[in-house]
Amino acid sequence: MLAARAAANRKVADARRAKEANEWNVVHDVAPGEEGSDATAATPLNEEGGKVEEAAPQNEAKTLAPTTTPVDTSADAKDEVKKEEDSEKIRLIPLTDLTGFQLCYVRVANIAIGTLNNTWFNSIVMLCISWASLSVGLQTYPTLGESIILNDMDLFVLAVFILEAFIKIMAEGLYPWRFFTGKEMRWNCFDFAIIVMSLPIWGSALGGSSIAILRMLRLMRIMKLVKRIPQLYMIVMGLIGGLKSIGYIMLLLFLVFYLYAISGMYAWQDNDTFHFRSVPIAMITLFRMSTLENWAT
Repeated sequence: MLAARAAANRKVADARRAKEANEWNVVHDVAPGEEGSDATAATPLNEEGGKVEEAAPQNEAKTLAPTTTPVDTSADAKDEVKKEEDSEKIRLIPLTDLTGFQLCYVRVANIAIGTLNNTWFNSIVMLCISWASLSVGLQTYPTLGESIILNDMDLFVLAVFILEAFIKIMAEGLYPWRFFTGKEMRWNCFDFAIIVMSLPIWGSALGGSSIAILRMLRLMRIMKLVKRIPQLYMIVMGLIGGLKSIGYIMLLLFLVFYLYAISGMYAWQDNDTFHFRSVPIAMITLFRMSTLENWAT
C-alpha cells in the first residue's frame, strides 16, 4: 500500500512538473525538444515540488536610453546642393537600338552634352557674357568706340555665343528642333535672336546709321546673365509671376485717383480752373502731387 501510494505521488509530481515546464516554455518562447528539456531541468523546485519564482534578469529590467546621433547639417546641405546640381545637368542619350549614322550622331550629341555639363565651359561662357556687358559700356566713350581691340573681343565673344548655340542644338540629339520648341524655347529663341542681331553683316548691309541701333540691341546680351545666375533667375520669375497681382494694384490706384479727382472737381473747379478743368487733368494733377513733382508750382 505504501509503495503504491508513493508511486502515485511521484506520478502526480512528475505531471505537475511537466505542466509547469510547458507553461514556462510558452511564456519564455522556448521551442519544445531539447531546449524545453534543458529549461525544465534547469527550473529550480521547492521542497513541495513547486517551481521557485525567479527574479527578472537585470538586463531585461533595464531599458536602454534612446541614443541620438548628431546630424551633420552641413553635410546634408552639401548633399542637397549636389543633388540639385545633378538634377540640372543634362543626361546622356542612351545608345541602345542605334546603328550607323544615328549611332555616330548620338555619340557626338553626348559629347555636346558633356561639354554643356562641363564647369570650365560654363565659366568661359559666363566670362564672355560679363565682358560683352562691359564692352557695351566702354564703346560709349568716343576714344574707345572705334577701338580695334574691343572690336576683336566682340568678335571672339560672338564666336563663343555661336559655338554655345551650336552645342545646345547638337545636345538635343536626333531632335535638334527641340532647341526652339522645348521647355526652354523662350530663352533659346532669345539667345538665338541676340546672336543673329550681333552679326557684323548687319552693319555693312544696313549702313552706318544702323550701327548705333545694333549696339543698342546688343545690350540685350546682358539678359543672358539672368539665365546663368540662379538667384537672378528666381527673382525675375517671381516678378513675372506677380504681374497679375501688380495689375490689380494698378487698378486699385486708378480707382483711388479717379474718386479723388471727381471730389477735387466738385471742390476746386471754380477756384483752380487750370489743374481741375477736367477729370483726366485732375487725375494727372493728383499723380504729380503724389510723386512731389513740381510741388512748388
